[in-house]
Amino acid sequence: MKQWYVLYTKPHCEDRVVTVLNHRGYNTYFPKIIPSRRNLAKFNSNSAHASSTAFFPRYLFVEVDLECVPISTLRWIPGLLYVLGHEGIPAPVPENVIKRINQKVEALNSCSGPDNLKQGDIVRISSGPLEDLLATFDRSLSSGERVQILLTLMGQLKRVRINRQDIVIVEQKAGCPNHRRPRRTRGKGRHIRSTHG
Repeated sequence: MKQWYVLYTKPHCEDRVVTVLNHRGYNTYFPKIIPSRRNLAKFNSNSAHASSTAFFPRYLFVEVDLECVPISTLRWIPGLLYVLGHEGIPAPVPENVIKRINQKVEALNSCSGPDNLKQGDIVRISSGPLEDLLATFDRSLSSGERVQILLTLMGQLKRVRINRQDIVIVEQKAGCPNHRRPRRTRGKGRHIRSTHG
């Protein structure tokens, strides 16, 4: 049965190992993060990091059936150091762990910087106690790492402050009605209560 395993490579050799494995017909997963615009200046424009960077530097995943493929087939790949395991026995990674990592990477990449959000955009909370709830983006906070969203909780509209990386933009499907932007006040001068996430 095919299972996922973690491979540990030499520095900056992840892509080389992935290429070799793919050419041999193996399914691989090498999660990468796209830097936000405000972070691009930290990278040399001539560097590969200018477009993406490894989520787990020097680590990647391969799906293989070790009952059919000798472990030596994986160990003797240029740039690969070893397969993670215990006492020389490779340790499989559960499928749900791979899915969770992929969800996190997609969430980070879909919101690579606060400059791609505008007031009124519909977002989904991707982690924490409010995970999967929909909200409306209100504004970025001065730190740049936190944002304010408008969220309906127990029938009440509240302003919630949350980490920028914990929300994902929800794309409207063609033909679907626009999501109504929540009111910013309750009327008669009553303000919406703020909550810190």
